[in-house]
Amino acid sequence: MTASLIEEGLDAQVASGTPDEHARLQRMKQRFAAHFDAISAQLYERLPEADRNRFVVWFVKRWGGIDRVTPDEFAWYASHVERIRSHAYPTRTLDGRPYKALDLQPQGYRGELLTYPWMLGIHDFLFDQYRHDDYGVEPGDTIIDAGAFVGDTALLFHQITNGDCHIHAFEVLDENLELLAHNLDANKIAECVTTCALALSDVSGSHVHIKATAVQGATSIFGDADGKPVQTITLDDYVRQAGIERVDLIKMDIEGAERMALRGALETIRRDRPRLAICIYHLWDDMIEIPQIIHSTGVPYRFGFKWVELRNGWEAVLFASVEDRPSE
Repeated sequence: MTASLIEEGLDAQVASGTPDEHARLQRMKQRFAAHFDAISAQLYERLPEADRNRFVVWFVKRWGGIDRVTPDEFAWYASHVERIRSHAYPTRTLDGRPYKALDLQPQGYRGELLTYPWMLGIHDFLFDQYRHDDYGVEPGDTIIDAGAFVGDTALLFHQITNGDCHIHAFEVLDENLELLAHNLDANKIAECVTTCALALSDVSGSHVHIKATAVQGATSIFGDADGKPVQTITLDDYVRQAGIERVDLIKMDIEGAERMALRGALETIRRDRPRLAICIYHLWDDMIEIPQIIHSTGVPYRFGFKWVELRNGWEAVLFASVEDRPSE
């Protein structure tokens, strides 16, 4: 049987590896064996050459534990992380709880985010994970921000567009929502953001339960019955109910729920052909399921790929856009 192009890429990436790395590669390939043809045809072969190489480097890191980032690139990454981490950030309180006041000036942006002590925001801001080549937010955009967290991406998109955008920000954790509201007000962008305490899914009117974690940014909707219930809504229903005439960009980082949210957005995607920025690193089969859902829309998307979190293989984003969007 002829190997798929993605298999050839993986083999080439680890060809000069150690025996342990070759063993890791074989275990990883066994796990994905039934899916390589789909990954290759529906994702890998649709990427530009440079993005293909980056995808393979990410693939072996995230799912094989094999490092192929060059020492120079990793040293550059680590030095910037340490520079931002070592900055002196004051502590402020909100509702009696202490938070870090994250000054964004060292990362090239204006303003301050009240956030958790562990958060640096470097992948959104400094490493610019939601812009890649000609993919990204544009002035005049109506944006779906699924996984709004504490308002970091809302502030990012607002500054990139010089305030010429409207953002529909979806977030489900109460503490995140409190910080989100504070940060929108403090940075004077609340008039450009509609906050939605709903879980995007493939069905409306159901309930999911919050799975809290020690890292609030990793909160998911896959908790057990003891978790807080949150009502679901499809993006298609939300767009209709909110009277949104056109969606320009859909960004999703929702801890493995991206596939369900996309299935609930098919009508909107077919109608508006929005640019997509979808995280594909949470679940092992994200790179299989998410491209299949996008292809099922029938929209002739072209793909791009960006990965910026070099320690663990997180923060990997699939971009999609079309040349001939409907005119306004």
